[in-house]
Amino acid sequence: MNGLCLKRLGITMPCHRVAPHESSMWSQLKLADPRFSQPGPVDLLLGAGVTQRLMMTGLQRRGGLVAQNTVVGWTIYGRNYRLGDQRPNQCLAMTADGSEPP
Repeated sequence: MNGLCLKRLGITMPCHRVAPHESSMWSQLKLADPRFSQPGPVDLLLGAGVTQRLMMTGLQRRGGLVAQNTVVGWTIYGRNYRLGDQRPNQCLAMTADGSEPP
């Protein structure tokens, strides 16, 4: 496995705090990130090849959020819109040398 270390990725997720009634739905799970409901810096980006090796049996859907069991704990993902906020997140991808991604 190869990696690229950067001091800071410059991505904050989630964009805004997850409502307490939505984050409390997952309190019985051992979460990979217990602070998933609070905006904070992204520490690590994983490609699909690595991600698929981390997945374990277990998927739970509640509202607009999904919990996926992984070897590092349950990960939470899905839509986190504030009332009236319908702007999608954007993603920029590039290679280490600055050329266009394949």
